[in-house]
Amino acid sequence: MIPLAIGTAQFGQAYGVCNKDGPVEGGIAQDIVDLAMQSGVYFFDTARLYGDSELVLGAVLPSGDAPFIITKISAEPDHPDKLLKDCEDSLRRLNRESVHAVLIHNVQSLLGAGGRGIWDALEALRERNLTDKIGVSVYTPEEFIIVADRFTPDIVQVPCNLLDQRFLRADVQKVKKEKKIEFYARSLFLQGILINLPETLPDFMKDNHACFADIEKAVMAQKATGMEICLSFARDFAQKELVDRWVVGVDSPAQLKEILQAANGDKELSIKNWECFKTESLDIIDPRNWKRGSA
Repeated sequence: MIPLAIGTAQFGQAYGVCNKDGPVEGGIAQDIVDLAMQSGVYFFDTARLYGDSELVLGAVLPSGDAPFIITKISAEPDHPDKLLKDCEDSLRRLNRESVHAVLIHNVQSLLGAGGRGIWDALEALRERNLTDKIGVSVYTPEEFIIVADRFTPDIVQVPCNLLDQRFLRADVQKVKKEKKIEFYARSLFLQGILINLPETLPDFMKDNHACFADIEKAVMAQKATGMEICLSFARDFAQKELVDRWVVGVDSPAQLKEILQAANGDKELSIKNWECFKTESLDIIDPRNWKRGSA
């Protein structure tokens, strides 16, 4: 099975460009968590910035050593001591005494003058047994390489999907291997865009439709779904140990069931060259550059 984590941004806010139903309600969140754990998925990703995500997740998770929670906290370079208070607040919201990992959400705070103070405060959380692992969420390979050089993260969360393959580069993977860092990859479905093309392509992205055409052709040629192709991509690079865990957002139990079926399926795809799908266009692969008002 592909090593998965359930992304819970949708539990606390209307997350994703394809989201039409708003935040996931508590009862549905409970059903998602129950199905995930019954299916052997025990990792859940959240963040203080995800609205009420921590509260909703904390209310529906069972007690005990499992599940494994990864949460992200924003850091203030001038107030690294605030990290402890914010972590304790997150633990209260999550109904936990500790979590699997705490990641710094805003990587730029680590790259400035106050970065060492922030990292020292993060390490202190681990020393207090509030978290097993520490790390950071990044957007670019350049950010990752600087962080890996200056600090000792256990986990780095990175974007990765059919279009965005920057973190699969040999130079990036060399650093990952040498530093023994785990990659938790997000954006496998690119906020849902890659699941059911062309219907899921937002209006503001239609000028870039040619970039998605090869994926649509592969869906037809393989007699597969966009989700099956995305998860086949994920399985390949998990098996090669280039990605340690894939974080997938879920809107409903039905969607999770579809993901699990594709993740566990034995359907063989004949795609060997995943690089044919990749693009370097940040206007496409980096949501921070999406011009939603251009449609």
